[in-house]
Amino acid sequence: MSIWREDGLFPLDHLVHRVRVEEPGAPVTCGEAGAEARGPLRGGLATLLDTSLSGLNKPGSSAHAALHVFETTMGKIAVFVDGRPGRSQKVYSWTLLTSLIEYLTDPLRLLKKIESARQKANNGDPSGYAEAARELALMLFSADGEDGETAERAKAALQELVRESTKPPVVVARLVSSEILDGRNRTAILPLGLLSAAGPDPVLSKPLVVVQPLPRERYSREACIDPWTFGVPAELHGVVDDKVLEALAVKDPPQWDGQRLHTLSALKNYLLDEQRASGAKGEGLLVLAHQAGGQLWFNDPGERIQPQEIRRIYAEGSVAVFAACSTASPDGNNRAILDRFNARGIDAIVASPFPVTIDYAVPLTLEFAGIVGEHRKAGRTPTFLELFTEATQRTAQKLTDTGGRFEQMGLEYILLGDPDLKLCGPPSPPVSPSDLR
Repeated sequence: MSIWREDGLFPLDHLVHRVRVEEPGAPVTCGEAGAEARGPLRGGLATLLDTSLSGLNKPGSSAHAALHVFETTMGKIAVFVDGRPGRSQKVYSWTLLTSLIEYLTDPLRLLKKIESARQKANNGDPSGYAEAARELALMLFSADGEDGETAERAKAALQELVRESTKPPVVVARLVSSEILDGRNRTAILPLGLLSAAGPDPVLSKPLVVVQPLPRERYSREACIDPWTFGVPAELHGVVDDKVLEALAVKDPPQWDGQRLHTLSALKNYLLDEQRASGAKGEGLLVLAHQAGGQLWFNDPGERIQPQEIRRIYAEGSVAVFAACSTASPDGNNRAILDRFNARGIDAIVASPFPVTIDYAVPLTLEFAGIVGEHRKAGRTPTFLELFTEATQRTAQKLTDTGGRFEQMGLEYILLGDPDLKLCGPPSPPVSPSDLR
């Protein structure tokens, strides 16, 4: 519950309380609920820094800063929270000049800047993403009158926080509207990580770790990722590069650690399987596909996977990477796939709100799958965020022989949900009878 000043322009309090909801007619099980479900009401504007509103925040999981945007009938209000201790001003609130949701969904606005940045990257100039960052910052930190001064101070506070940080600071981002869409408040994915794009006159001097919630927030303290499934076809419509075709055609790359599904029918059968996976470990899923209107396909647009065909139930701590066009788009149809996986138990997702280019998506997919295998075989346990960051870096290095500069292209992707989930470590050695004596 967010409590605001009478004019609707400034938050006074932010209350979070976790309640248990049962199916109609189900036996009452409140006494069996975990301690976090029986926890006390949490209040104060500092709760805006929580990386999850579920009440399941892990120790140390409060963010360094937060940017919340509320688009309501009272106005389009941005709230920035500076989590640094000892600050004279910690909360800033201003009225945006433009609907951020409309800006992000308009194909003639930010997307055009992204397309221009890609063209520059292909030509060996990565600075185009800095232009996209400046325009996004303009939309976020512009207002009239006194609000304009507040917005500028908020921007300066964020820039100072990033500049002072010894490692990438964690920033919570939420964008929600009072408009009801499909029975729930309309939300959108805010590509805040773009603000850290390098180039002339950058908005931020260092990268951010942006945490954005999924509709179902389930942040695990103990789960880890072990079995991996790669929905990577042996061929994909639109791929014409001989080297890429050759890489996809390798049936079972030796460095991969997990099952690979080469055909759409195999991926569909996997997703239709409603049997809950045994054990407490989360699953990893990597999908390379075409996507539009909330549907996935490999080669024939007439053969698709519908959201209704995603029935698999994922264990706590499961993650997914989608190298699929516009999976995280604010458009309701494109978000259908993402929301469906989340509803079935996926707790962290990497996806892009922009139409993904095949020339980048394919090598990114192959690098990510290989990196997972390398770490698993070596017994290392990097986080989901670290895995993806490493994959984007390797992809950029691999593409340098094309003459382009692609180190900024990974900023197009967004991590939603829990970024701290880790690969499971090596299995414990079996205990011999003599060890038990």
